[in-house]
Amino acid sequence: MSKRDSADQTTEFAFDVKPFSEQLHILKDKGARHVEPEEVAEEIRKHGLNAMPRELEAWLCNFLDGKIEKRGRKGLSDSEKLFKARRVRLIHSAIRAAWRGDSDVPDEVYELLNEVEPEFDDADAESVKAWKAVSYFFHGHCGHQKDLSNLAGEFAPSASK
Repeated sequence: MSKRDSADQTTEFAFDVKPFSEQLHILKDKGARHVEPEEVAEEIRKHGLNAMPRELEAWLCNFLDGKIEKRGRKGLSDSEKLFKARRVRLIHSAIRAAWRGDSDVPDEVYELLNEVEPEFDDADAESVKAWKAVSYFFHGHCGHQKDLSNLAGEFAPSASK
């Protein structure tokens, strides 16, 4: 075997960590809410129920009984809210400019307005229609316009106010 052939071969290290050790560590150090059910299920598939430690067995029973409160989704940080609010305000301004006939508005804004036009109620004010279009841009449907408007108002207030 030449030097080159031996250099091309890679050495793989294989070792089997004690089944459920990571989940057991999380349970003991962080608490029941931090154990991920998907990871426990993966370990069960790999090693079977017989390898599960008693503490995790108790956790699983409590989880299935609904006694363990699940962690909620982590919200956006203030800097992420500020960034999103600025994007929301920018899209909102572009939509309002398109309705005024501003020639500097990108074609994508007009395409967005053509897509979302059927969602508008004729009785809606122009400002409501604009926020519905913003919601459509960010979420793919109308319905979040109030949340987006509030976010922009709080983190990126309009300069025209």
